[in-house]
Amino acid sequence: MMKILVVNGQPRSGKDLFCEAAQNNCSLIYPISTIDRVKQVALFAGWSGEKDAKSRRFLSDLKDAMTRYNNMPHDYVLMYIKNRSHLLDQLDMVGYDNAVFLVQAREPEDIQRFVDENNARTLFISREETAQNWGNHADDNAWDFNYDYYLENNGTIEEWEEESVKFINMIRRESWESRI
Repeated sequence: MMKILVVNGQPRSGKDLFCEAAQNNCSLIYPISTIDRVKQVALFAGWSGEKDAKSRRFLSDLKDAMTRYNNMPHDYVLMYIKNRSHLLDQLDMVGYDNAVFLVQAREPEDIQRFVDENNARTLFISREETAQNWGNHADDNAWDFNYDYYLENNGTIEEWEEESVKFINMIRRESWESRI
Protein backbone atom coordinates (compact mmCIF):
# COMPACT_ATOMS: atom_id res chain seq x y z
CA MET A 1 0.00 0.00 0.00
CA MET A 2 1.66 3.20 -1.17
CA LYS A 3 1.55 5.94 1.42
CA ILE A 4 1.99 9.70 1.31
CA LEU A 5 3.05 11.26 4.59
CA VAL A 6 3.14 15.06 4.72
CA VAL A 7 5.92 16.14 7.10
CA ASN A 8 6.01 19.58 8.70
CA GLY A 9 7.57 21.37 11.65
CA GLN A 10 9.27 24.65 12.38
CA PRO A 11 12.78 25.35 11.07
CA ARG A 12 15.52 23.24 12.69
CA SER A 13 13.04 20.77 14.16
CA GLY A 14 14.60 17.78 12.38
CA LYS A 15 12.42 17.31 9.29
CA ASP A 16 15.34 16.84 6.90
CA LEU A 17 17.11 14.45 9.27
CA PHE A 18 13.86 12.51 9.70
CA CYS A 19 13.60 12.07 5.92
CA GLU A 20 17.29 11.24 5.50
CA ALA A 21 17.25 8.65 8.31
CA ALA A 22 14.13 7.03 6.86
CA GLN A 23 15.58 6.95 3.34
CA ASN A 24 18.97 5.63 4.49
CA ASN A 25 17.58 2.90 6.73
CA CYS A 26 14.34 1.80 5.08
CA SER A 27 13.61 0.70 1.53
CA LEU A 28 11.33 2.54 -0.87
CA ILE A 29 11.34 5.89 0.94
CA TYR A 30 11.07 8.94 -1.33
CA PRO A 31 11.44 12.41 0.19
CA ILE A 32 10.25 15.41 -1.82
CA SER A 33 9.35 18.97 -0.87
CA THR A 34 6.99 21.59 -2.22
CA ILE A 35 9.90 24.03 -1.92
CA ASP A 36 12.36 22.03 -4.09
CA ARG A 37 11.55 23.81 -7.37
CA VAL A 38 11.16 27.12 -5.57
CA LYS A 39 14.75 26.81 -4.35
CA GLN A 40 15.92 26.23 -7.92
CA VAL A 41 14.23 29.44 -9.06
CA ALA A 42 15.59 31.28 -6.01
CA LEU A 43 19.15 30.18 -6.84
CA PHE A 44 18.71 31.60 -10.33
CA ALA A 45 17.45 34.84 -8.76
CA GLY A 46 20.57 35.21 -6.60
CA TRP A 47 19.78 33.30 -3.40
CA SER A 48 22.88 31.39 -2.29
CA GLY A 49 21.32 28.83 0.02
CA GLU A 50 21.23 30.74 3.30
CA LYS A 51 18.63 29.78 5.88
CA ASP A 52 18.43 33.08 7.74
CA ALA A 53 15.15 34.94 8.37
CA LYS A 54 15.52 37.14 5.26
CA SER A 55 16.12 34.12 2.99
CA ARG A 56 13.30 32.12 4.56
CA ARG A 57 10.93 35.06 3.94
CA PHE A 58 12.12 35.28 0.30
CA LEU A 59 11.49 31.56 -0.26
CA SER A 60 8.07 31.77 1.39
CA ASP A 61 7.06 34.77 -0.73
CA LEU A 62 8.41 33.15 -3.91
CA LYS A 63 6.49 29.94 -3.22
CA ASP A 64 3.31 31.96 -2.66
CA ALA A 65 3.82 33.75 -5.99
CA MET A 66 4.53 30.51 -7.86
CA THR A 67 1.49 28.86 -6.28
CA ARG A 68 -0.77 31.76 -7.26
CA TYR A 69 0.63 31.83 -10.80
CA ASN A 70 0.39 28.16 -11.79
CA ASN A 71 0.38 25.97 -8.65
CA MET A 72 3.74 24.54 -9.71
CA PRO A 73 5.15 23.73 -6.21
CA HIS A 74 2.21 21.43 -5.42
CA ASP A 75 1.89 20.00 -8.93
CA TYR A 76 5.63 19.25 -9.09
CA VAL A 77 5.33 17.01 -6.03
CA LEU A 78 2.32 15.18 -7.47
CA MET A 79 4.14 14.68 -10.78
CA TYR A 80 7.17 13.27 -8.93
CA ILE A 81 4.99 10.81 -6.98
CA LYS A 82 3.07 9.72 -10.09
CA ASN A 83 6.25 9.25 -12.14
CA ARG A 84 8.03 7.34 -9.38
CA SER A 85 4.99 5.14 -8.71
CA HIS A 86 4.63 4.41 -12.42
CA LEU A 87 8.33 3.57 -12.73
CA LEU A 88 8.21 1.23 -9.72
CA ASP A 89 5.14 -0.44 -11.18
CA GLN A 90 6.81 -0.84 -14.61
CA LEU A 91 9.93 -2.33 -13.03
CA ASP A 92 7.64 -4.71 -11.16
CA MET A 93 9.72 -4.14 -8.04
CA VAL A 94 8.89 -6.47 -5.23
CA GLY A 95 7.11 -4.51 -2.54
CA TYR A 96 6.86 -1.33 -4.62
CA ASP A 97 3.37 -0.86 -3.27
CA ASN A 98 5.01 -0.42 0.14
CA ALA A 99 6.62 2.87 -0.96
CA VAL A 100 6.33 5.85 1.36
CA PHE A 101 6.54 9.36 -0.07
CA LEU A 102 7.63 11.89 2.54
CA VAL A 103 6.27 15.22 1.34
CA GLN A 104 7.55 18.28 3.14
CA ALA A 105 4.88 20.97 2.95
CA ARG A 106 4.27 24.00 5.17
CA GLU A 107 1.10 25.87 4.39
CA PRO A 108 -2.10 24.43 5.93
CA GLU A 109 -4.03 24.77 2.65
CA ASP A 110 -1.29 22.86 0.79
CA ILE A 111 -1.22 20.14 3.43
CA GLN A 112 -5.01 19.85 3.32
CA ARG A 113 -4.92 19.40 -0.46
CA PHE A 114 -2.58 16.41 -0.12
CA VAL A 115 -4.91 14.94 2.49
CA ASP A 116 -8.10 15.55 0.48
CA GLU A 117 -6.80 14.61 -2.96
CA ASN A 118 -4.47 11.75 -2.07
CA ASN A 119 -5.60 10.36 1.28
CA ALA A 120 -2.28 11.46 2.77
CA ARG A 121 -1.52 11.45 6.49
CA THR A 122 0.28 14.24 8.29
CA LEU A 123 3.17 14.45 10.76
CA PHE A 124 4.34 17.43 12.81
CA ILE A 125 7.86 17.37 14.20
CA SER A 126 8.61 19.66 17.13
CA ARG A 127 11.77 20.57 18.98
CA GLU A 128 11.76 22.74 22.10
CA GLU A 129 14.49 25.11 20.94
CA THR A 130 12.86 25.98 17.60
CA ALA A 131 9.81 27.84 18.87
CA GLN A 132 10.33 31.41 17.68
CA ASN A 133 9.04 33.95 15.22
CA TRP A 134 10.73 33.52 11.81
CA GLY A 135 9.07 36.43 10.02
CA ASN A 136 7.10 34.53 7.39
CA HIS A 137 3.72 32.84 7.50
CA ALA A 138 4.99 29.43 6.30
CA ASP A 139 7.36 28.99 9.26
CA ASP A 140 5.42 30.96 11.86
CA ASN A 141 2.11 29.15 11.24
CA ALA A 142 3.47 25.60 11.07
CA TRP A 143 1.34 24.62 14.09
CA ASP A 144 -1.88 25.78 12.40
CA PHE A 145 -3.06 22.35 11.32
CA ASN A 146 -4.57 19.35 13.06
CA TYR A 147 -1.89 16.72 12.26
CA ASP A 148 -2.43 12.97 12.44
CA TYR A 149 0.88 12.34 14.22
CA TYR A 150 3.20 14.40 16.41
CA LEU A 151 6.81 13.56 17.18
CA GLU A 152 9.15 15.40 19.54
CA ASN A 153 12.82 15.61 18.62
CA ASN A 154 14.57 16.61 21.84
CA GLY A 155 17.30 14.00 22.07
CA THR A 156 20.54 13.30 20.27
CA ILE A 157 20.92 12.96 16.51
CA GLU A 158 21.30 9.20 16.93
CA GLU A 159 18.14 8.97 19.02
CA TRP A 160 16.24 11.02 16.43
CA GLU A 161 17.42 8.81 13.58
CA GLU A 162 16.33 5.72 15.50
CA GLU A 163 12.94 7.30 16.31
CA SER A 164 12.49 8.23 12.63
CA VAL A 165 13.04 4.65 11.47
CA LYS A 166 10.72 3.28 14.16
CA PHE A 167 8.02 5.73 13.08
CA ILE A 168 8.32 4.77 9.39
CA ASN A 169 8.06 1.08 10.29
CA MET A 170 4.94 1.84 12.34
CA ILE A 171 3.42 3.78 9.42
CA ARG A 172 4.03 0.83 7.11
CA ARG A 173 2.09 -1.49 9.42
CA GLU A 174 -0.98 0.77 9.40
CA SER A 175 -3.79 -0.14 7.01
CA TRP A 176 -4.39 3.19 5.24
CA GLU A 177 -3.38 3.68 1.64
CA SER A 178 -2.84 6.86 -0.35
CA ARG A 179 -4.15 7.36 -3.83
CA ILE A 180 -2.54 9.25 -6.65
